Amino acid sequence: MKLLLTLFLCVVAATAADRRALLIQRIAPAAGGGASYIISENFEGTGIPTGWGTGTGTPDYDYTTSPMEGAQGLRLDASSADQSSVSPTNTAAAEVWIYYRLRVDVLPASSREAVRLRNAGTSIARVFITTSGQMQFRHGTVSVSTVGVMAPATDYHCWLHYLAGSGANGVADWGFSTDGTEPTSGNNFGSTASGDATGSIDNFQFFADFASATGPIQVFDKFRYDDADIGS
Repeated sequence: MKLLLTLFLCVVAATAADRRALLIQRIAPAAGGGASYIISENFEGTGIPTGWGTGTGTPDYDYTTSPMEGAQGLRLDASSADQSSVSPTNTAAAEVWIYYRLRVDVLPASSREAVRLRNAGTSIARVFITTSGQMQFRHGTVSVSTVGVMAPATDYHCWLHYLAGSGANGVADWGFSTDGTEPTSGNNFGSTASGDATGSIDNFQFFADFASATGPIQVFDKFRYDDADIGS
């Protein structure tokens, strides 16, 4: 009994951050796991998945040359024109979490969009990739970049979290890793609590934004979208 009381007091005294670190291990969702998501798409079927669409160009939903998960992935090649893929539209939410796999086979010749979080077709927040492989998140007009860079032709796990604000208090955090463990600090993690986007999110767009004849060329896989934390 004395031991139990001591443990209880230690937990109560811990900060919220301490308790989160003790109780949560943030790792990539298991392939085919039992978790339920608003959208869970592995791009394994033939053709455009149910509910998905083409924003621009001709995205390859049946890419089989070098997928990151399973037998297929989604490939966007912007070496001659924009290509984009649009997720199903859902009930708009002020806070969303997203996980996906990404490999950038060819980096862009200038900073270009890779991801759009949207509402009724309008971009609310966006992720850019730079010529060096840095990831830049824009919460409205507020931009924050990672220090770490994505190496070309390397398979990554990516996480995004967006919370709409009321003017200058919007929240976003994002990160990437090669081992499936979500970073919450360090060079491969970025965050802001002063974003100025106020809109809710109802769908998502993977984007390869034409920069030059060299790309970018990007492969996406294992997309998860939810209104609760993903990866824990």
